[in-house]
Amino acid sequence: MDLHLKAVGFIGLGTMGLPMAINLVNKLPQDVTLHAYDISKEALNELERTVSDGRVVSHNSASQVISSVDLVITIVPEGAHVRKVFLDEENGIVAGNLQDKILIDCSTIDAATSSLVADEIQRRNKTASFYDAPVSGGSLGAKAGSLTFMVGCSMTDINWKLIQHVLGKMGTSIFPCGGPTMGLVAKLSNNYCSALIALATAEAMNIGMKAGMDPRVMAKIFAASTAQSTVCDKWCPVPGVVPTAPSSHGYKGGFKVQLMKKDLDLAVKAGETEFTLPQSMNMAWLFPSRSIRFQDVDRGAVAIALVPILALLGLYLYLVPNQLTDPRRKNLPPGPRGWPLVGNLYDLADSELVRDKVREWHRRYGDVFYTKIGGTDYIWLSSPKAVKDLMDKKSAIYSSRPHLPLAQDVASRQSRQLFMAYGPEWRSLRKHSHALLNQNASKRYQPVQDFESKVVLQDLLDQPDQFYTIVRRYSASVIMLVAYGYRIPSFEDPLITKIYSVLENLSVMMAPGAFAVESFPALAALPGWLFGNWRSWGEKVFAHDSKVYLEFWETLKKNTDNGTARDCFCKDFYLTDPKKSGINDLLAAYTCGGLIEAGSETTATTLNNWILAMTLYPEEMKKAQEEIDRVVGSSRLPEWEDEKDLPFVRGMIKETLRWRPVNKFGMYHASSEDSWYGEYFIPKDSVVVLNWWAIHRDPSRYAEPDEFRPSRYLGKPLSAAEYININDPEERDHFTYGAGRRVCPGVHLAEKSLFILIARMLWGFNISKKKAPDGSVVEPSTTMLPGFLSVPEPFECEITCRSSTHKEVMHSVFNSLESEELNFRN
Repeated sequence: MDLHLKAVGFIGLGTMGLPMAINLVNKLPQDVTLHAYDISKEALNELERTVSDGRVVSHNSASQVISSVDLVITIVPEGAHVRKVFLDEENGIVAGNLQDKILIDCSTIDAATSSLVADEIQRRNKTASFYDAPVSGGSLGAKAGSLTFMVGCSMTDINWKLIQHVLGKMGTSIFPCGGPTMGLVAKLSNNYCSALIALATAEAMNIGMKAGMDPRVMAKIFAASTAQSTVCDKWCPVPGVVPTAPSSHGYKGGFKVQLMKKDLDLAVKAGETEFTLPQSMNMAWLFPSRSIRFQDVDRGAVAIALVPILALLGLYLYLVPNQLTDPRRKNLPPGPRGWPLVGNLYDLADSELVRDKVREWHRRYGDVFYTKIGGTDYIWLSSPKAVKDLMDKKSAIYSSRPHLPLAQDVASRQSRQLFMAYGPEWRSLRKHSHALLNQNASKRYQPVQDFESKVVLQDLLDQPDQFYTIVRRYSASVIMLVAYGYRIPSFEDPLITKIYSVLENLSVMMAPGAFAVESFPALAALPGWLFGNWRSWGEKVFAHDSKVYLEFWETLKKNTDNGTARDCFCKDFYLTDPKKSGINDLLAAYTCGGLIEAGSETTATTLNNWILAMTLYPEEMKKAQEEIDRVVGSSRLPEWEDEKDLPFVRGMIKETLRWRPVNKFGMYHASSEDSWYGEYFIPKDSVVVLNWWAIHRDPSRYAEPDEFRPSRYLGKPLSAAEYININDPEERDHFTYGAGRRVCPGVHLAEKSLFILIARMLWGFNISKKKAPDGSVVEPSTTMLPGFLSVPEPFECEITCRSSTHKEVMHSVFNSLESEELNFRN
């Protein structure tokens, strides 16, 4: 066989992929070019900088790579990424030229995905060949070119010599494992064994060090005895023992904990094992993989995590038998089987997959189903009727919040209304919020929204490619003007930095599974250094957040007293003298800050999701523009009074909130006493979830639920606030603003902020997919950023002014802002 290739492709330039690609191109003959693609432009630039002889060609898609090469190597983190790289109809490998191509996937994924991709490649082109070839050796092996490859083929395969030749540029051991997916089986089995050895090594080292042994001496003894292992020899988890190990460099640069957890899940599924050793293995790796402290560090860091994990196991064995003695629990709603100790935490740990999981569970188990996370029961309400029956009709016992030792007790000192249990203090604060944010009160803030929306139009004319941050500035400035009377003129303003520093802390706290103590509240009684020093982290968060909010509050009080404060929510709140209601300065500061938390990033998230929808569904944008042109014309901007005559635009806003609700997990309430719903028992302190992903994507309620179709709301003339109180739950437009007594108090404000900006952007601009320099279409990312909210990953689109007339009107409006009576400058 001719082993010479003219061009080789490489897709995936992460921690492993980049050094692999560098070794490959440096060891290939000088006349061979490497064609590369990665979603990170920085990674592509780094490859080109490292290999500076012009032999690297960067591309904008996987389809471009496969069309330019004879053989392509891929290595990406997860099965979902592999499916995207290979099977995307527009930019994936299947969209390119597959004739006689050899495809080698080095990703560690599930065998089902690998088989699916292989079958689809064969279906598309019988001359193409797909091989699974996962690697072992970690980032150190990738850099040294000493990796081990496990290839899903036999030595008699027609392409084996060529595969061995190419992979030999990046590794020293290339094993044929027999047939399709056998490489993955070998890899997962290896990693399963490696994970066991890593835990055992860490625990053994702890035992010796506690008794006074020098870990370096212990490592030498292990190497010469029956405890010898590559893990200890090359990757010793104790810092300073092996100078090149990640543990000696702050646990950076090795095999990430969360990836080890992923591989264990795959190994357990591949072996179809029950809850025996795999269960304890996964439990030992679970909380480090979800902990902020251990994110993106090497697996050796589990040495630090072993003690609290063992404590958690002991506490669980003590608590669970007591819980299971209640015979009523036999009548819990049906639901997916969970693991001992952690329940369904694995299923809900990946925020990007939650919405698909809960939709599938709704289909399988019905409108009310049950899951468990740690020691907490979760009841998922997945139909409008179930939401109405419990959260509305029984709101007296379904309006509380689950107990969160970190988020509420430590990081908020019982001052965040968002996390407060239902009771007199919460009702008092809610009364103030309602009085200052109801429908009539919200009209006072329309000049703010009008002003800032006009600024956005000018910003989009000047820097249309900055739309993502422009709408974030808009939402932050609107809510700051409403709350404190402070304007944010740019995204670099120090105020917005403070706001987002608080929002970032909040997002971390609200991510399920990030802190063991939130899933097992009883752990709060254990020493604070356990489980990643969650208490000290929470205290730091409180010190930071309270400083920000108290600074805002004290400045507002001072300005109100001297007569310089603008009219705003917090000024009105201060003038009611909240201390008469038992509300001290800290509680008042957090109450006002809660308005910012609720209204800043949520509105920006919805606006950016709407822009994404316009990019993906241009035909729906044109329908809205036709309606606006008919009602408004081109000589003026849409105004508040136009809203009643723009049913399609109103429907578009409703559809955005249905299509992509503001968070990935639903709205959480808690039951304050034991109760029953039909035949189902709902224990006290259960988290009761408004499962809007299942409701909003239910095909029995919405035709083609995954598609963006504003016309489905043309028969829904009322506002979202009006539909919240409608008697028939099936008539509700959507559930994004919640239900029951904890429905969003700022719904009127949010609706107006969305309408005035969306209507004006539709009036003035066209939104479309961006074109690359070579003329190809750039597909926008539809992935969401990690975290609690449904924030879209930054994506590219083209925003252009519709005409010179529209541009002239927007310029004129912006230039007249300074002469308006209302002065918004700080």
